[in-house]
Amino acid sequence: ILTATGKVLHRSDGKWVIPKEGPAGGEETTIVFTGDIIFHRAQNPGIAKAYADGIEACFDDETWEIMHDADLLVVNNEFPYTDRGSATPGKQFTFRCDPDTVDWLAEIGTDLAALANNHIYDYGEEGAMDTFDTLDDAGVPYIGAGRNYDDASSTAYYLANGMSVDILNATEIERYDNPDTRGAGEDS
Repeated sequence: ILTATGKVLHRSDGKWVIPKEGPAGGEETTIVFTGDIIFHRAQNPGIAKAYADGIEACFDDETWEIMHDADLLVVNNEFPYTDRGSATPGKQFTFRCDPDTVDWLAEIGTDLAALANNHIYDYGEEGAMDTFDTLDDAGVPYIGAGRNYDDASSTAYYLANGMSVDILNATEIERYDNPDTRGAGEDS
């Protein structure tokens, strides 16, 4: 698979393997993890800049440079990519974004999307499945959620400079008495 950022990935035993050349000199590798990214207009009024002027308009120069200079950029994708499904009944905050906004992940330099959070299931199974399809179609590997338990519990391996880093993404939200998302099942 060639990712949206031009990096070659492949699946091995159900895991994403992200091979990289590593930085010049091979002495240092920079892995950057973001906090929540939310492209939902109502939750993130600042995202209107992206809809008007492109995603780069939402970042200062220093942040943009940090994301693009990272050898590996992992984002916490805090919403489903869908225009289908119904909002989780009784949940105070539900987010979703147009699947076309997935292109912004490549623009910011994303190598891996982390999906284990309390919003990936905001629009039910339809929304979650649309998210997996959207990310797959865009060539963006993801961890922390999936079409079944094996997919959801998979890790990603980042390989560079003779080093392997295993990246895991998890949440404990399903353990609550009234979870607003759900854990993966054997076939769901």
